[in-house]
Amino acid sequence: MLNNTTCLENLNAAMLDLARSDEKIIFIGEDIKAPYNGAYKVEKGLSELCPDRVISTPISEESFTGFAAGLAMSGYKPIVDFMFSDFMTLGFDMILNFCSKYPDMYGVELKLPMIIRSANGGYRGYGATHSQSMQKYFMGINNVFVFEMSPYHDNKKVFEQMLNKNKLCMFFEEKSAYNQKMFKTDEENLFKVETLKEDENWAHISTDSNRCDVSIITTGGLSSMVLDCALELLVDYEIEAEIFIPSQLYPCQMSSVFEKLKKTSNVVVIEECNYGANWGSVVLSELQKLQQGKNLIEKINLLSSNPRSIPANTKLENRVLINKEKIVELIANL
Repeated sequence: MLNNTTCLENLNAAMLDLARSDEKIIFIGEDIKAPYNGAYKVEKGLSELCPDRVISTPISEESFTGFAAGLAMSGYKPIVDFMFSDFMTLGFDMILNFCSKYPDMYGVELKLPMIIRSANGGYRGYGATHSQSMQKYFMGINNVFVFEMSPYHDNKKVFEQMLNKNKLCMFFEEKSAYNQKMFKTDEENLFKVETLKEDENWAHISTDSNRCDVSIITTGGLSSMVLDCALELLVDYEIEAEIFIPSQLYPCQMSSVFEKLKKTSNVVVIEECNYGANWGSVVLSELQKLQQGKNLIEKINLLSSNPRSIPANTKLENRVLINKEKIVELIANL
């Protein structure tokens, strides 16, 4: 059933299932009530299902972030919708100075089950203030977990996992992934997808061959682009690639993936965030720790978007953001 749905449909179904299963879950955000139903219609059907638990707010990100935190302190489980992740900076004070500190600043462990989710990233020509990949700004914050929507992870399971952490979780939904089919690989059926038995946080895409020339570690939003690159590399260059995609980006748990990397000496980390102090840097750091004294990986490369404001012109946007041409060129020349 999942194979016939898009990421957006799967996400909407997850919201509805969560609302049915737990009356403590409350939905908060700008224009999330019908008929608008939130940006990209993620909240479609919620107003009819549980009207008292769907709260449309004014344009007041810091206020409704604090409001949601107060509800979480009181035993509720708020799921907060930011229209675009670029606007998360407006709620950053509440996130950093309250939500991250509340669980352990009073000498006892306290619960703060809360999710902030948002449309994220570029490739839509929306310009500099509506196209950023904001994940990097929430990594390294104590008691804050960072997740990204993936076509290879069922959203309901991911949201249940986030709520069970009883701490603030940030969930980023790449706009480019909304219309991707769940668990779809390539039309030629050369690649297959599986979840790592050692760690269900990781999806693994590979061919049936025992050979592997390069291991690619990337995020859910780029998974379709990277899979297209892997197919091109296989057909045009006879380079066999495997792909690893996490649901949880931070804290970054690489041990189970590192065990799989033993069969290849080349690793490429690819992300949409711009270069500098980003998720890719965290992955490289974790791999280096695991690699220490073993020297199993000969080459590790990081591909990120250029550190520039993102243009609204789609051709210029493509030059700034990571793209297929850059990925294929790097790997073909390893």
